Amino acid sequence: MATSLSVNTAGIGVGNQMVLTDLREGSTGPITVMVCRKWDVTNVNRCYMSTDYVVSDVKGGVMHCTTRNNIAHYFFDKLKEGGIYLLKGFTLQRTDQYRILKDSPYVIWLNGSTTVKKVDDTSGSFTRYPFLFTTFEDLEPTEGKYFVGIVYQTYRRKPD
Repeated sequence: MATSLSVNTAGIGVGNQMVLTDLREGSTGPITVMVCRKWDVTNVNRCYMSTDYVVSDVKGGVMHCTTRNNIAHYFFDKLKEGGIYLLKGFTLQRTDQYRILKDSPYVIWLNGSTTVKKVDDTSGSFTRYPFLFTTFEDLEPTEGKYFVGIVYQTYRRKPD
């Protein structure tokens, strides 16, 4: 039997908010973040797996945030790139696999208990892009390794 799931966007308290560096495994918020980047994750068979985000806080901290494919549609219209949101009721987990940010060992998991409220940033204290892109020639290796992301990939189907 299927049950309905709702993402509450009203009535979230704003007192005692944390910043990303305050979060520890088991933290549930509240925290105010800006969505810097948003993308869909697919597997090698092009099957949709999740929607992932890079979020930042007022102090310039960044963290990976994700929501699984079975509930991601509840957040499609709620979380937009460049928007600032108060999040509460998420799950914070430590990860050593699939880490997209070198210095951030945690991932924020949005789930059915997560509440989202859009917040106005009248102070201008958030930075939309807390990181910069660079050319390959200007990359400096970290621990002797480069990370190169694929901006666009074309799949070519073999003729039948």
